[in-house]
Amino acid sequence: MGERRLTVQDRIIIHLAGYIRYAQEFECPEEMSQAGISKAIDKSRAHTTLELSRMKESNLVTERLAHVKNAKSKRKTYNLTAEALTKERQIAEHIESLEIEVNGSGGFNLMNGKQMTETLLRELPVSRAMAFDIVLRSSGIINMDDIRIQQKLKSNMPMKNEPKFVDHLGSISDNTITQEKDNGMTMDAHILKANILSKKSHPEEALEILEAVINANPSNPAISRAHYSRASIFRKQGDFSSALKEINKSMAMVDEGLIIGRCQMEKAMILYGSGNSQKSLELLDLAQKSFQQENSQVDTLRCGINRGVILKGMENIQEAIDVLESSLALAEKTSIDRLKAYALVNLTDLLNEQKKFKRSRDLAMEAKNIFLVLEEPLMLAASLFNLGTAQAGLEEKKEAMVSLDNAISILEKNEMLTSRTSWLERYASILEELGEPEKAKLILNKI
Repeated sequence: MGERRLTVQDRIIIHLAGYIRYAQEFECPEEMSQAGISKAIDKSRAHTTLELSRMKESNLVTERLAHVKNAKSKRKTYNLTAEALTKERQIAEHIESLEIEVNGSGGFNLMNGKQMTETLLRELPVSRAMAFDIVLRSSGIINMDDIRIQQKLKSNMPMKNEPKFVDHLGSISDNTITQEKDNGMTMDAHILKANILSKKSHPEEALEILEAVINANPSNPAISRAHYSRASIFRKQGDFSSALKEINKSMAMVDEGLIIGRCQMEKAMILYGSGNSQKSLELLDLAQKSFQQENSQVDTLRCGINRGVILKGMENIQEAIDVLESSLALAEKTSIDRLKAYALVNLTDLLNEQKKFKRSRDLAMEAKNIFLVLEEPLMLAASLFNLGTAQAGLEEKKEAMVSLDNAISILEKNEMLTSRTSWLERYASILEELGEPEKAKLILNKI
């Protein structure tokens, strides 16, 4: 029913499909520009620009400078390629195949997804992309009165759950950074905000802040930290090409031993993600030397955990376990809970592979309790998933399903599930083993 979730790319494709007729026109509507697309898909300008760049590289959109209605100068406008139009047709066909139960003060009705989308467009101030999104998220039941209230609140009131440390999530500009600097708001404070946003699963807002910091301070060597943070965010998003460009910019601006070591460690993880495991281990060796010379236990600990991750990826399982056990011991000795939890998550993953479920369950519980306090959604989900896997191995069926359901729920809530379909496949396999084939099918339907 509502098993499919729209990615940012999907939203852009659905939106631009309505403007194909303007592809070669002298004047285009604002909805074909970056600003218009951003507004229509309900994403920040920075996130929209980044996704359009990726789509350009993937031959899903073409870009041209064109006159935009009511604009004083030409702007970049975007149009779908034949490949993107095929994707749009597939999504539209899926929408049409859905059956929606419509409730509200107007009574009860049954519609297919296409009819529901047309009703939303007719009765609400929403774009085609967001109408599709409402239908797909509905689980087959839509209350029009509730939807109208939600849209009114969204258009007239500030969001109550915005992080309190963020001043301008959707409108960071170079001038904003400069003004805040004059008022005592330092560049370091902005970078810290961005890093916290990233940890709390708001990478687009974080990237926007960091870009503004860089643009406002282009000649300041200290912006190497902003490039470093951008590299880390891009890596976590799987955009290794952009991550590599950012970390190289950061490394070109610094010459301190500790900072260089951290850049080498980040670059190692980027190269590992790109498939160059051996080079990544060589960079970690260089980073480790810098950390030892500077006597930085925190960085040494991080380096050890990253080494364990890479060794695991290279299927050097026992060596990875040994490294992570050493890292865990150092974390406990230095009382660094966050890094201890990271070591625990990676270690429990390996212990589950070796069917050492009892110890994995105990360690995963520790990790879960730490990440509940730290509020890092992805790592909390990972610790819960490892906990559920261990509980399933110990035949604790009820507890396992609760842990695994919670892990998947966190990913869905934070829009991280589409990039982690392997988790769903593994959960479905566990459910089969637990004698729950019907639920296994429901989980696979989320892919």
